[in-house]
This record gives sequence, C-alpha cells and structure tokens, in this order.
Amino acid sequence: MLLLVLACTNGDDGPTYTDLDSDPYVPWPDSGEEGTDEDGDGWSVEDGDCDDDDIYAHPGWEESDQEGNHTDGKDNDCDGTIDETFRGLTVLQQGRYDLGTPSRIVLVDNFGETDEEVIFSDLEVQPIQFQDSSGKWFNFTYEMADGVFDGWAVLGEERSSHGRLMVEVSPSGEVTQLVDFSNAELYPGGAWGVSDHPDGYYLVAGLTALYRVSPSGEVDTVATFLAEDGETALMLAFEVAVDEITGQIGVFGYYGGAALVDPESFEVTWVIQPDFDNITHNMWSASHWDTRGGFYAGGQDGDGWKVFRLNETNGEWVEKAVFDESWEPHAMSIDTVYGEYFMSAYGGQYPVVWELDAETGENPSQFFASPHSGTYFLDMWDLTTRY
Repeated sequence: MLLLVLACTNGDDGPTYTDLDSDPYVPWPDSGEEGTDEDGDGWSVEDGDCDDDDIYAHPGWEESDQEGNHTDGKDNDCDGTIDETFRGLTVLQQGRYDLGTPSRIVLVDNFGETDEEVIFSDLEVQPIQFQDSSGKWFNFTYEMADGVFDGWAVLGEERSSHGRLMVEVSPSGEVTQLVDFSNAELYPGGAWGVSDHPDGYYLVAGLTALYRVSPSGEVDTVATFLAEDGETALMLAFEVAVDEITGQIGVFGYYGGAALVDPESFEVTWVIQPDFDNITHNMWSASHWDTRGGFYAGGQDGDGWKVFRLNETNGEWVEKAVFDESWEPHAMSIDTVYGEYFMSAYGGQYPVVWELDAETGENPSQFFASPHSGTYFLDMWDLTTRY
C-alpha cells in the first residue's frame, strides 16, 4: 500500500493518513504513552521518537533491507545508528607513481565485487613515507575517513616534496588540499590517523597531539599527550576512532597507548600509558563497534598480528582474533551488523582485503582482491564499512 506524503487533521485525534483510494489509514497503533507526537506516528518524543517530524522514524520500526529503509539515510528505529545493512567496504589503494597511475578509492559491495572506483585527480598524493638512516624511503601509512559532507578525507604525502597533506577527495576523484601538516613548528608530530566526527569535523592524530579540523581547513589542537614538562611523550598518538552514537573519541598510540577524549570538553582520560622501556603492543588501526560498544584495534603483540578490544575498566588489550596468514596487514575495520572483521593486507603478488569471523576470530578468507591485470595498483591501506 502506498501512502500519500500529506496528512489532514482529524479533530483532536491527530493527523489521518490516506492511501491511494482515499481510505483513512493509521500506519502504527498508538504506543499508549502520553506526550509530544507532532508527526502522529503513535510514538511520542518522551517514548523515544528520535524524529518527531518523520513518520518513518520511531522505535517501532525495524531498519532492514526487507523493510526497504536500510539505505535511506535515516535512523528509522531510533537506536542511534543510520542504515543498518552492511553494503560492503570503501578501500583506499595506492597508485603506481612510477607508472603515472594515481591512487584510487574503490567501493566494494557485500559480495566482494567492485561497485565503483574513484581515481584521484592528483598523481602526487601517495602514501606517507619515512626515510631510514641510509636515505631510503619506505611507504608507511595512508589513512582515510568518510567526508564530513561528501566524498572522503585522506592523509598522504605530496610525493615529490614529501610534504604531509590532508586532502579531500570528491566522489568524482577531484583532490583538494585541506591542511598542510608539514610545518614542524605548528605540527611537530605530523599527521598519522584521521576520523570524521558526527558533529561535523575531522580529528587527526599527530603523535603528541589531537587536532580538530573544520570542513574549511581550520585546525585546533584539542588535546595533547605530553607530560607536564611539555616535551616528554606519554604516547605516540597514531590513530583515532569515534563512537558515532555518543561522539566519544578514542586515541590510540603506536606502542599500545590508549586514551578516551570527551567530545565536549576534550578532557583526556587515560586508559593505557605505554611503558616505552617494555613495549608489548604495536597498534596500527582502530574502529569503534557502535552497536555492541567498545573500541577495537588491529596490531601486534609478541605472537603476531591480531585484532584486540580495549578493556576500558582494566586498561588492557584483549585478544579477539588472530591473523596468521603470511601477508603484511595494514588496517582493519568492523562490520557491526553481521559481526565480521576486515583487514587490508599485501603479500604474494597483489593486495587483498581479508575477512575474519568476529565471534570466533578464526578462518580468515579473502574478501576482495585487487585486479592483477591491466592497470596495476599497489598496497591497499585504510578501509571503512559501508551501510
């Protein structure tokens, strides 16, 4: 049955909706709770209606592909999560600078097939590198977040100058510089991890500081990870993740440090301060499991590469999954609907995104493999889940 968008008033009983035959139609029964119900969907604000201007958003809805509302951009069931059907991954992949091939963002569907690829308009924007004592350059990281409005935010380098940049990439691939993090006086730790915040800004982890970046590129230092002397690092902030429901910020250090940051006051609560003389973990990437709760990280302990959950009470990293394949892992993400871990890795002759069962932490399988014919791309780096 199709409903008309408009509704007429019906005395003191609220609006009456009509179908195509002009028959009165009340979509849902009254919840029995008294309170504010401006849209007349039978659920009051006091009873948990999160959008009292929309009849298709209230706690009585089921948000699913069966109901047809899993991709409408709404929190239909008012649980704090929008579009709760896993639609695949967004993967950031390195180009072949030596062959004149720019980097790309590839949209992968839930079967591991390519939906769309977005080719960067700027060949120069490639992974962040570091230089060893012999002067040789190595790729180190390439980070991505969903765009505040559209597209994506990417941390990389301008290949010819090794200048560390934060850029925005439009859905058509147009690259626009947002912040130059190369100035060591302003940003002594550079820029390593990036996330978007539901309040409409970006967060960047810069080893000894956390930066807030506005959509126009203005940068504020909102937290520091230095001792009172202002010089001694308490952790090297390498990655940042956000609870999309509460807005709480998690910052994670390369050597296993972890801190929670309040999104209103930006007060730092330490969970783990690493002992730099006794390093037990290396953390490379992080995500928040919004529907289950908790921060997760991909990294290493003495036994190899794993997925860990942060125990905020005990201040420990708890092993959740083991990746024992002979591939070099980069970043991880979580499908919070069906409960799967995904990680990008490189090995053999082409990059692969792997899938691990989040309940057992076992049986890694290849989910998406980069094409190894025609136009070559190199390492897959950061990745996010699509809903």
